[in-house]
Amino acid sequence: MSGSSGPAPDERLPIAYVLTGWAENAVSILGLMLAGALANQRPSTPGWLTVGIWALLVLRFLSPIYAWLTTRFRVSEDGLWLSRGLLMRRTRYVAWDAVTTVQVDQPFSFRAAGLARISLLQGGEDATRLVMPGIRHSQADAIAAKVGDSRARRDPTPSTTANARQIIYAATYGDLLIASIIYGKFAVLGFAVALAALDWLQTWGAQDWAFTMATRSPLLAATVVAFLVFAVGAAATVIRYAGLQTYKRDDALTIAFGLFSRSQRVISPDGVAGVEVRQNFLELWSGRARLSVISVDSSDRLGTNLVLPSLRSALVEELADSVLSAAPKGGWRIDRRRVVQPVLALAFTTGIALAPVAILRPSLLIGAASFVVIFALVRWAGSAFSSGLRSEPESDLLAATSRWISRRDVLLHPKDVHVVSLMQVKPLRPLARVYYYAGRSRVLVARKFSNNDLQWLAHQSVQPSTRGTHRDRCL
Repeated sequence: MSGSSGPAPDERLPIAYVLTGWAENAVSILGLMLAGALANQRPSTPGWLTVGIWALLVLRFLSPIYAWLTTRFRVSEDGLWLSRGLLMRRTRYVAWDAVTTVQVDQPFSFRAAGLARISLLQGGEDATRLVMPGIRHSQADAIAAKVGDSRARRDPTPSTTANARQIIYAATYGDLLIASIIYGKFAVLGFAVALAALDWLQTWGAQDWAFTMATRSPLLAATVVAFLVFAVGAAATVIRYAGLQTYKRDDALTIAFGLFSRSQRVISPDGVAGVEVRQNFLELWSGRARLSVISVDSSDRLGTNLVLPSLRSALVEELADSVLSAAPKGGWRIDRRRVVQPVLALAFTTGIALAPVAILRPSLLIGAASFVVIFALVRWAGSAFSSGLRSEPESDLLAATSRWISRRDVLLHPKDVHVVSLMQVKPLRPLARVYYYAGRSRVLVARKFSNNDLQWLAHQSVQPSTRGTHRDRCL
């Protein structure tokens, strides 16, 4: 594609994008308006603060208009042209066969207007990310189809899932409720709601009444607050990830979820670098695990690459094989032999963290801070000490594990590993460091490994790769 300037982008975003942009920014716009009104009513408010608030409000209001006026695009047979900006105008081109991931987001206002925000991704850096802020949903489907057609032309081998939607997993509401507890999302969201409720009571002068009722029956008050925190947080988690599905079509992996705001992410076979399986202390005892995809453009577990909530370990193993297209007879499996090891690791870590606090007996605040810092350091050291690396020749995968209180297993395709190094501080045994790309260069550290595993990895890493050539250009 070098040496070709291509056609000038000339298609404009739909005018409805301006309205959806205002609706998407409605909360921040109303908040700035309220802050500006309160600032004007207080004579003691600095003038620069009032000017800043109203300037932010104007920018929030004008940003969708500016994007609509200055954004142009053109869909060609070979790729997509996108031009943005006024004084500093930037035109970019991406070829369909260079795209590894297509992400389509539909906030609630976009769904009501039949619009979508589409992102074409090849790597984690912003330089390789092409985002169209708002187009018709039919146009987004057509762009995703062109990426799929380009992939089919590169790999003409008949697919067992061609034109068929092979459901890998569909989450139930019960799964999402369990995930809310396992992830701790309910606590984060519920605590934020509790703070907002406290602020609302103070605004209306009802905090004295609330505190009086709480002191009369502290157990009842604590129970009510805990129930509300859990209920609101769990409901928010379920609403966000409602309809969570993971399926394959033409060998591409699709992740879709959301009730009011919908998100759909299509990852090509070239874009899947591996999977990550995690088990916290509660999951180790309950026989459950979480599975997330590692793609070349991102490895976020609770963001772009959330795939599955906490499920039975046996089901996670089957799904990992399906996502990686690995043979079910592969040697990787979740270790179910004992659950005593994490208990011993937790007791050892807690004991080491408590020892200096018990001996020195500092103040409550310093003691609590010391315990947290020492606990985190011992846990990190324990994870590094228990980390291991092993090859899975039967499934052509590399498995990196870490087991200290919680468990983490990373399964990678060897061709996605770009650097392997050994670091040694004598007389200690060396540490293996495996670098792979997922949104950025990332590293896995292993203390336990064999020379045979490293030789197998080196041999597999130099095999010819089928990845497409990076063709993103900035003009």
